[in-house]
Amino acid sequence: LEFYLFKKRKNLSEKPQPAISNETNRQSEGTQVYGMRELDEFYDFLKDVNNYCKIQDIPASTASSEFAPGQFEINLSHTNNILKSADDAALLRRVIKETAIKHGYEASFLSKPFVNETGSGMHVHLSIFDENNDNIFASSKEEGSEKLGFAIGGLQKTNYDNFLIFAPNINSYRRFQPDQFVPVNNSWGPNNRSVAFRIPKSENNSKRIEHRVAGAEANSYLVLAAILSGIHLGLTNKIQPSEFRTDNACTHIDPNMPKNIEKSIQLFENSRFCKNYFSNEYVQIYSDLKRKELKTFNSEISDIEYKWYLNL
Repeated sequence: LEFYLFKKRKNLSEKPQPAISNETNRQSEGTQVYGMRELDEFYDFLKDVNNYCKIQDIPASTASSEFAPGQFEINLSHTNNILKSADDAALLRRVIKETAIKHGYEASFLSKPFVNETGSGMHVHLSIFDENNDNIFASSKEEGSEKLGFAIGGLQKTNYDNFLIFAPNINSYRRFQPDQFVPVNNSWGPNNRSVAFRIPKSENNSKRIEHRVAGAEANSYLVLAAILSGIHLGLTNKIQPSEFRTDNACTHIDPNMPKNIEKSIQLFENSRFCKNYFSNEYVQIYSDLKRKELKTFNSEISDIEYKWYLNL
């Protein structure tokens, strides 16, 4: 899970700013991806997150600084209990937010808090083991087994139908920009961070899919349900994937990819696949809630409207 650490705001309308370290009194600035300096400067915060996770049996593992000022990533160790993995993601977000408050910061999982900085995502790594405890994705080939290909085919076929789950609010769509290590199409490929569905470099029996589409604020339970249903469709129907990509796949946005939440609502609401897997009732309720959220959002007058048009 990726997130931003902000300076505590005085009110909800105040724009966020990167956090100022309690240890050094220095504000985060510049790109510190995988650097040690920001980890040192926010050591007490990260140490408390780690301790609170241990107390609650949340398998948090590595922490790293990311591409933008004040942006971090904390990973969760893998588990064979899919429901617990969703619980762990939800609880980890809670721990991070509450620990940030304790240290005088604010933590946010909003996809795109800054226009000119990288967004935050929820990257899900997944393998499937059969009744003999063999990984069905295992293969000596870097792109994985034939069944892994079918799984990718299902994810590609259902990705845009499920986009309302992966990108659940208005801000989510600001994250999908070219050349920002964010998927902007249905591409896949071995060890390629520019695609939607990456096959990380690994030993044969650890072969897995990294699903890179969902924003950090997405509901972990729904995200996992959407991913598993897409994979199930692909395996059941032996859906062939597109050619895998080894080049930079995020230079061009797929014109069929939803550009806003209104389009995602339409796709989700009218998807036979989503109705089959989530039920007609759930699809309608979720679509209605998101449409009402959009209507409420659009009923507010934005600051830029006053800035641009008030003197007309």
